[in-house]
Amino acid sequence: MGEALEPRESPGLRLWRATLSWQRQMTLTLKPLGLTHVQFVLVASTWWLNHVAGESPTQRRIADHANTDPMMTSQVLRTLTAKGLLSRTPDPTDSRAVLVEVTPTGAALAKRAVKLVEEADKTLLQNRARRQRPDGRTPRTKPVSHARAGKLLAMTDLAGADWFAVRCVFRLGRPAGVDGKGYEERITLWRADSFDHAIERAEAEALEYASMVADSPDEYLGLAQAYRLADVPGDGAEVFSLIRESKHRPQTYVDRFFDTGTERQGFS
Repeated sequence: MGEALEPRESPGLRLWRATLSWQRQMTLTLKPLGLTHVQFVLVASTWWLNHVAGESPTQRRIADHANTDPMMTSQVLRTLTAKGLLSRTPDPTDSRAVLVEVTPTGAALAKRAVKLVEEADKTLLQNRARRQRPDGRTPRTKPVSHARAGKLLAMTDLAGADWFAVRCVFRLGRPAGVDGKGYEERITLWRADSFDHAIERAEAEALEYASMVADSPDEYLGLAQAYRLADVPGDGAEVFSLIRESKHRPQTYVDRFFDTGTERQGFS
């Protein structure tokens, strides 16, 4: 067996750091516009399909174009509609489908966001290239698309991100012919620079987790609660805390919310 690579020599670790750094920069760039990164991707995709491709896309078409999970896409499109950036109307040719259009407000925001994101991509790559030159000069580089930027930041160090714990709730899938309903709560740890960023990352993973059992997939119920850790995770560290006001007496409270007699705990 060969010797293990030093961390700085590991392509996987370098790519992981690059991805987190790029995500952090996208979050900082889009925050003043009131958009998360996935919201930006979907409103920009809708704008492009409407105004460049000349389409009135369905939710499924937008998910395919953006390469995003259909369930998550539906949830985010509802949020964007509530913000007044999109409009959703029933498809007159298919009662099961919904057509999505970007509003004038959404179109203006999408164009502004695309410009800011492309500028941020260019600055990140130029800064990285400048650090690679001993004389501090910027080497000549080919133009880099937004889609490729995350892959080309493999030497960028992660800085300023905090640890977050995010609790997500699922309905357990049941094979055909099996009665009953079950629910699961999972807590996952994430590096992120804001609560929104942590939840965005956790929800993307939650949708993947829910689809792991092909014949009876779970369902992510859209509830995510985030907690910022005070310290780096370690032995005895507090990773999650939720305070709930209740009129119940202590034993009633525990029985009602935590010890109903139907929990399955302690499984590895």
